[in-house]
Amino acid sequence: IESGVAKEYGSSLTDDLIAVDLGENWLNQHQPTGYGVGSADNLPLTIGMEGNVIRVLYEKNSYGYTVEYYKDSLDAGNRIAVESGVAKEYGSSLTDDLVAVDLGENWLNQHQPTGYGVGSADNLPLTIGVEGNVIRVLYEKNSYGYTVEYYKDSLDAGNRIAEESGVAKEYGSSLTDDLIAVDLGENWLNQHQPTGYGVGSADNLPLTIGVEGNVIRVLYEKNSYGYTVEYYKDSLDAGNRIAEESGVAKEYGSSLTDDL
Repeated sequence: IESGVAKEYGSSLTDDLIAVDLGENWLNQHQPTGYGVGSADNLPLTIGMEGNVIRVLYEKNSYGYTVEYYKDSLDAGNRIAVESGVAKEYGSSLTDDLVAVDLGENWLNQHQPTGYGVGSADNLPLTIGVEGNVIRVLYEKNSYGYTVEYYKDSLDAGNRIAEESGVAKEYGSSLTDDLIAVDLGENWLNQHQPTGYGVGSADNLPLTIGVEGNVIRVLYEKNSYGYTVEYYKDSLDAGNRIAEESGVAKEYGSSLTDDL
């Protein structure tokens, strides 16, 4: 409440006269934070013997808000999108439901990157202020499993002899021989090596982990082995061996014939 200088009965009290008494900013000198400029209800006022009261009303302003979307961390460089919501009354509580009305039911995940989990908002509900009305949504990488498929002779589906599953790895990370060894053992490449076959070869290492299709294929191919021809007289007793010849190595499991 402020009191002005007495005015003559029947005179008209105007904005200018009040400004002389109370200052140029008399209408808004008690304006609360977050409220709009005041409105006076009965100016000009004809001065009477009593009831010479001017009432000034302040009403709350409304302020906008933004939703910022980030991946990996809330560092400024990781911001991937910004959405603006409809202004809300000062001091009101901004909830998930109200944001959904402005931005859609899927507002939390509408900028979810491939390979990332659902978003988490850092400050809901939010009390609307004059400034700084920002909700930050963070997406963090998911982890996805991988498999190692083992084949012999070729990578045809019918030649698959075993399959192993590794521990899930973060999306976009590089899967290396060393990491697989941690999951499946140091001998992971050759743990299903068939008799007569060489060491395995993996077709796509290192592998960048994706949402799906994280498959490493190990192929075993047949070794080749030499043979000998031993010559004997009279009997096959060791003492009767008279000569020995070595032939060219042949593939494991192949048939060695007279012609070869």
